[in-house]
Amino acid sequence: MTEARAELDDLDALERAVALNPQSPAAYRELAAAQLALARPFEALASCDRAIALDAGSAEAYRIRGDVLVHLKFSQNALTVLDRALTLDPDLANAHRSRAIALLALNRVEEALASCERALALQSDFAEAHETAGTTALVGHRFGEALARYDAAIALDPSLASAHFNKALCLLQTGEFEQGFRAYEWRKKLRRPVAVRDYAEPLWSGEQSIAGKTLFIHWEQGLGDTIQFYRYAKLAAARGARVVLSAQDPLIDLLQAADRGIQIIGPTDKPASFDFHCPLMSLPLAFGTTPTTIPAERRYLFSDQGTRAAWASRLRPSARPKIGLVWSGGHRHANDHNRSIALERLVPLFSDDVDWVCLQKELIAKDVGLLRQLGRVAFYGDEVRDFTDTAALIDLTDLVITVDTSAAHLAGAMGKPVFILLPYTSDWRWLLDRDDSPWYASARLYRQQKPGDWTSVIEQVKTDVRAASARTTRR
Repeated sequence: MTEARAELDDLDALERAVALNPQSPAAYRELAAAQLALARPFEALASCDRAIALDAGSAEAYRIRGDVLVHLKFSQNALTVLDRALTLDPDLANAHRSRAIALLALNRVEEALASCERALALQSDFAEAHETAGTTALVGHRFGEALARYDAAIALDPSLASAHFNKALCLLQTGEFEQGFRAYEWRKKLRRPVAVRDYAEPLWSGEQSIAGKTLFIHWEQGLGDTIQFYRYAKLAAARGARVVLSAQDPLIDLLQAADRGIQIIGPTDKPASFDFHCPLMSLPLAFGTTPTTIPAERRYLFSDQGTRAAWASRLRPSARPKIGLVWSGGHRHANDHNRSIALERLVPLFSDDVDWVCLQKELIAKDVGLLRQLGRVAFYGDEVRDFTDTAALIDLTDLVITVDTSAAHLAGAMGKPVFILLPYTSDWRWLLDRDDSPWYASARLYRQQKPGDWTSVIEQVKTDVRAASARTTRR
């Protein structure tokens, strides 16, 4: 029986228990915890509220409600609820750890660490609190401390997959690729596993010869991940394999045109037969990638000539340089609140001597209104069907400015000059303390020097845009 199936069975049992005993606050608390584990936060909130209505003095009910609010990214509200839990029971170690998570989401790193320490003072063998302390240290750029905290969590609970996985992210960000990619395999054992597909055919680890064999590579995670790690499909083909790669629908046409020797199939498809399979982001481990051996072909994705010509006829003719712009990513991304920038903060960039092109397909209503008011940024919305159109638009620009989204990866994969704006705690792939990227030769990285500080980033970008625009105009 899978863990997910077991959790659903447990949920059914808890729902029956509540039906049999609707006046039991404990039953509602247990039901709320199970609903949250199954990512049913609104059901969990209702169960918490019922538990609190039945027992207003239950610290645990408030603690679970706080966890639900953290899950929903209502971190300030969560903090209020968790403080209520701790007023009722100051020695509830779980609530101190939950409070640390809420504080961390609000970038209150030192307070989060203090809450972790309080949880551990109450329960020294609390592995999850050590893990949260590790993540808090990681966000605070105290990498050695983060690794020590993760190791402490793993020593207490060697099966704690999230501690192994977060340790992997720390190792990768600090350039320890050999250990990092090995530990990254723990993503397959997370509570919500990543990159797990059950096939009879063996997993390719890099040790088996694939010459003359069919290797099925299956996508995982985000669109940007597929773009970034597509390069490894080409490496596998260079070893003599027949490569079949499944990809998300918006990328299929783009990738099919990149290399006719690699077969691209849909996201849920699989080949009729294959000899080995491998999740896309396990390929760096299989190829033994280090920071100095990253396959870094300057350009490995290309726009379609016909699509590019069609878009060229749409863009207004001008001698001014064209700059593509992306300021926000998908709101479901776990770090979107840190990586995205409010459009109004970028207004100082919008000089009249540049033709600005929005590369985002979807905008919130407020941004649509601001773009109309400004009248300086061309926006095409639903006319951009998939990444074939986005690639054509990128090809027609002189520069792309973007936050950490799939557009950053696409511009880099196309060899287009790209300025990537990064939060203080950036994704592991951008490493540390450098303004270039070993993954993309055309990228320049602009990093926050303290959490939330986009002002200095935008000012530096503004200066460099002026210089880049002057060079383009002179040409």
